[in-house]
Amino acid sequence: MGVRHTLIWLLPLLAACLLVGSAAVSAPRTVTVTLGQEEYLNDQGEARNLYNLLGWGQAEQYGERSARRAGASASFIIPLAFRLDTDLELTLISCGCGIHGTAMLTINDMQMPVTLTDQWQVQRFVLTHTPSIHGNDLYLAWHSANDLGPLVHRASIAPATPALPLFEGGILALTVAGMLWVGRRQSLRLLLPWVALVVLCMLAGQALYERHLLPWPVLLAYGGIAAVLLTFPYAAPAAAPWTRFVLWGVVLWVLAVPQLFGTWLMDDAFISFRYSRNLIEGHGLTFNPGGAIVEGYTNFLWVIYIAGGLALGFEPVLLAQATTLAIALFCLTACYGLARQWLGTRWALAAPVLLAAMPAFLTYSARGSGMETALVALLAVLALWAIWRAQTWQGGLLRGCCVRWS
Repeated sequence: MGVRHTLIWLLPLLAACLLVGSAAVSAPRTVTVTLGQEEYLNDQGEARNLYNLLGWGQAEQYGERSARRAGASASFIIPLAFRLDTDLELTLISCGCGIHGTAMLTINDMQMPVTLTDQWQVQRFVLTHTPSIHGNDLYLAWHSANDLGPLVHRASIAPATPALPLFEGGILALTVAGMLWVGRRQSLRLLLPWVALVVLCMLAGQALYERHLLPWPVLLAYGGIAAVLLTFPYAAPAAAPWTRFVLWGVVLWVLAVPQLFGTWLMDDAFISFRYSRNLIEGHGLTFNPGGAIVEGYTNFLWVIYIAGGLALGFEPVLLAQATTLAIALFCLTACYGLARQWLGTRWALAAPVLLAAMPAFLTYSARGSGMETALVALLAVLALWAIWRAQTWQGGLLRGCCVRWS
């Protein structure tokens, strides 16, 4: 089939996937914190959608609403609230309920007076994400001159301007289009169930996604790239077409690890970040601007990489997390390819499956760490692969580079 004829059916399909994907992932995204009815609250005052619940009384029933009474100073944080959108609508339901006067409401860096009455009142605010010490969190605090403040029932946040997420729908559309293009010579009996599985997993991922350091579009893009690569014939030999389904399960597991176990960042990572920042600000590779040039970092290549990201405007913690997760997927791919050469296709799956089950590997790659450990692991695997390749001067040069930088 020529390129012209392929485009005739591929372009309308791409447009259809864009519209369907946008509509499918545009389910309302709302986070609600009901004080007094928290889904789970541990001894540190942390629950699924809030933490640092400080200065609040016990849950009490007032009419049909369960709520908590604020003390003279009470606050809580909705973590990573601005992962929903950069513009949020905040809805608060509160009541003086026997306490009169004025309380000062603080929302991140914004303060406003609130008049306390005996009636439940609904207040709505449109918030725009601005850089602050709270990062992507939403900080809410009530301050009162009295020992007691308002009775707060609920705080809900949602995107201020709901719209079809064309960016997310576009990623899904490009994924489907890429899979169909790459697999156009494969049997439809094998290709269509594979495409359907990937689409269902992506839509289910949107519904199950919990806000954390990496935004949902990043995970969607990683999954899409992996799905397209797994559609290539070499990923699923004719003798074992189910291979790609097993590998897809490994990809989903690695992408879900930050959701299930949280992200992790070492304090040592900020040493590298500081050197990177000073480098792009013209101070050189020094920990203290104007001070002595001291090699306090242990990862020159990683420092240079983070410095490049900072020069492009990326936030170093997010860049490091996104990079180490991508490296985890690359490591699994490299291990699978290396195992196919060493062990053959029958046992090749054992390598990525066992690697994805290693807590240490997941901790320093999928969960982050902010350090270069995942990159060292990838370079080591590539060095082994290069050694296995034909003994040519090109292979020797590749081996030397991988061993040197690992």
